This record gives sequence, C-alpha cells and structure tokens, in this order.
Amino acid sequence: FFPSNEGGGSIAGNSILVYIVWFIPYISWMLLIGMDLPRRSTRKNNNNNNGEKVPKFDTVFHSLWRSGPCETFGSIFWKRPVEISRRQMQMDDYETRDLLLYMAIHAV
Repeated sequence: FFPSNEGGGSIAGNSILVYIVWFIPYISWMLLIGMDLPRRSTRKNNNNNNGEKVPKFDTVFHSLWRSGPCETFGSIFWKRPVEISRRQMQMDDYETRDLLLYMAIHAV
C-alpha cells in the first residue's frame, strides 16, 4: 500500500504520482491563464459598455473563494482588511498568494 523503493509499486505511490502529474500543470495553467478568466477588471479588451470585463469562464478556485474563504483566510493569514477581500470577491480579482494557499490546502 505504501510507496516502496521500486516506485510505482503501491497504491499510495501511484496516487501521489498521478496527483503530482496533475498538480504541476494545473498550477502553471492557473497562474498563466486561469486567474484572469473570471476577473471583472479591465485588463483586457473584452469589456461591456461600462468598461467592466465580461467574464466568460469560471474556475473551481474562483467559485469557492468568492463564497467566503477569501475573507476568512485573508484576515487570518494575510491580515487583509475585510473591505479589500470583499472587493476582490466582487471583482473576482484575487492575489496569487490566495491561489497558492488554496492549492497548498488542496494538496494536504
């Protein structure tokens, strides 16, 4: 059941390997592309008449983070004021450290 010296010879070892194979590309994709998908700020030209970006896609991170953990973890870990967290939740514009914290919790 537990990893052996042979590598790939156990359920836990194979599971960890599959998780790492998914984890690294996913974090890379989120940092390069995914963090901008649901953002409502005007970083790109996909704007409505008010100058606000119209989000086309959502991610699991964004949908979870806007439901409350942004405020909770922002105040606990980063000592971020609640008003800033609420603005981030409204605009779907989170800090990279929020994503990295989410992924660290996911890995545990």
